[in-house]
Amino acid sequence: MPSWLSEAFGILAEEPPSALTAEALAKLAGPLWALQGGAGEVETLDEAAQQELRGLLLQMENLVVPAEHLLVSGGDGRLQVDPASGLNAYGCSPRPRPEAVAFASCTASSISGPAYDAVERLRQELIAAALLGDLDSLCSGEVERVKKALLGACGAADLEGAEAILTASGTDAEFCALYFALCEPGRPPRQPTARPRGPARAPA
Repeated sequence: MPSWLSEAFGILAEEPPSALTAEALAKLAGPLWALQGGAGEVETLDEAAQQELRGLLLQMENLVVPAEHLLVSGGDGRLQVDPASGLNAYGCSPRPRPEAVAFASCTASSISGPAYDAVERLRQELIAAALLGDLDSLCSGEVERVKKALLGACGAADLEGAEAILTASGTDAEFCALYFALCEPGRPPRQPTARPRGPARAPA
C-alpha cells in the first residue's frame, strides 16, 4: 500500500471527513487530485476546495472498505457477522465458502466466488468513478443495467409496460406488490398516507 494511502486511512480513522482540518485536507488533496490528473503536492486549500474535497471523501468513505463489509451494510442484526465463526445469524458468509454446500436460498446464501469477484470489480469501478466525479452517473447506470438484466432473465425484456423495481429487502418488495395491487385500475398510484405510530389511546 502506498505511504500516502496509509496516511490517508490513518487520518480518516481519527476524524470523519466533515471534521477534518484544513491542514489534514491539504495532506490528502495532493495524492487524490494527482489521481485525477491534477497537480501533486498541495500546501493550502481555499474554502471552496475544502468543501469539494470533503464531498469527495464522503463519497469514498463507504467504498474504501472490503467488499464483504458492503454486502452486509444497511441491514439489520441478522446480517451481522460473528467474528469467531465468520457467519451471520443465517449461517452464511459474505465471502465465498467453496467448502460449504449451498442450497441457493433467496433468504440466505453465502455469496459465490464469481459473484464476489463481480462485487469487488464494481467496488473498484465506483472508487475510480468517485475520483473522477462520475459516481452518481455510474450508480444510475448500474441500477438500470441490473433492471434490464432482471427483465431479460424473466423473459420480459420486450414486454411493453414491464418494469423492474429494486428494493432493499424482500419485505419492501412485498409492500410494493401490495401497494400496486391496491391501486385503482386506470389511475396512477396514490401517495401513501402516513399512519401514526405507537399504541392507540382509549378515549377519556
